[in-house]
Amino acid sequence: FPSHDMGDSHIDQFNSIESAGTWSPDSKRYAFDVYEKGKSILIIKSIDKNGKTEKIRFPGLTAFNNPAWSPDGKSIVVTGQKNGQTDLWQYDFKTKKIRQLTNDRYAEVLPAGSSDGSMIAFSTDELALSRGRNNGAWQMNLAVMDVVSGSVDNIDVFPGADNMNPQFDKDGNLYFLSNRDGFRNLYKYDLRGKKVWQLTNITTGITGITPYSPALTISEDKDKILYTHYSNHEYVIYQAKAEDFTAVETDPT
Repeated sequence: FPSHDMGDSHIDQFNSIESAGTWSPDSKRYAFDVYEKGKSILIIKSIDKNGKTEKIRFPGLTAFNNPAWSPDGKSIVVTGQKNGQTDLWQYDFKTKKIRQLTNDRYAEVLPAGSSDGSMIAFSTDELALSRGRNNGAWQMNLAVMDVVSGSVDNIDVFPGADNMNPQFDKDGNLYFLSNRDGFRNLYKYDLRGKKVWQLTNITTGITGITPYSPALTISEDKDKILYTHYSNHEYVIYQAKAEDFTAVETDPT
């Protein structure tokens, strides 16, 4: 959406490098984060003839990214920065208030909700901070939060790798991206059976502009899987269904 379509010339820039927007469950609105006067704000654009635009500011958050609309449409979860700390925050449309979901020294990024709204998956460096750097860098593991209790379970899959961009399918499995063997590919994790399958084997990688850029999403009806493949100096978006992949069970360690 060009800035003039939003009727506002004060927007500095779109946060397009390590962030992506999110559709409302009814597909009638689209939310994304931009910078205005050096601070992050949330833009919600109605997809109709009137094209109503709403701007939401989160007091206390100097910056946030990667908004994720809840399946029930009542809230949006973002990765927010406050006092140098990166946590998950949830904005409630009814109360117009934002609450902190995590409050720790770990960085929680790229949140995504399950179909029934009971869980939020994300990537975090919690396990890396207890184990140390790998090749000079902190690595990201997967984690799942129980929305009601707030408890978090770390998923110890492919230790030492960056496991990013988790997305739930309709059965509650997690699709995610990992560079476990040096190449960033698509994987599927069974939360109940604790098994993992490799779905792609691409040498140039499924990636965005940076390793922390979102490059994977699953449609609201959980029927379509879309990912960004970088090859021959360009990015291409691919669309597939779960049955299109040849799943190879992989040792999670």
